[in-house]
Amino acid sequence: MSIIEHSVNIEHERLAKVLPVILIVIYSSTLLFGISVASTNPTYAHEILSPIVQDIEESLLTKLCHEASSLWFNEKILEALLLMVIIGFLRLASEAITALIPPYVAFTYFIEGLFIGTSEYVERILVTMYIPITVGDLLSISLIEGGLFQLVLSKVKNKPLGNFSIMLIITGFIGLIVTSYLATFSSCVIERIVLSYKPGF
Repeated sequence: MSIIEHSVNIEHERLAKVLPVILIVIYSSTLLFGISVASTNPTYAHEILSPIVQDIEESLLTKLCHEASSLWFNEKILEALLLMVIIGFLRLASEAITALIPPYVAFTYFIEGLFIGTSEYVERILVTMYIPITVGDLLSISLIEGGLFQLVLSKVKNKPLGNFSIMLIITGFIGLIVTSYLATFSSCVIERIVLSYKPGF
């Protein structure tokens, strides 16, 4: 490896280490801003969240989740698990596509912040491990975006992609897989066990 190639690799490695941190700070800030808005102006937060929650409840993933839940509680465990694998994959695909659009990701975390900061949803948030799952998503997406930016930069400059950048992408995808399936099991099974008596949940 030439001295120039070595210096380019070092430059890419440094940028690969810094960029995910910057993205984490940005997305965390939008998340906290959403929480702050919800805490200080709950009426506004509720107006924003109501149609979003309704859309979620009417979405294909939610309907599949209800079906998986029914199978689970009817002791058709294998069928329920297979359906949850499909749901988790769909969640994962959605998250991966979202990771390609940083402004949309920032807006999404603002909405997540509104949701977390709204007292109406506190019990649901605690039961479904919503906060750690959201944080896991945030970290994973930041790693993926940092690695993908390095990938694009290396193609534009026609320079080799550093090993650290590759590790960022791999680690980010592993994180997304874990959070996607954890969120699926949590919302399809745990939430139905604890909050099944709650209207609207």
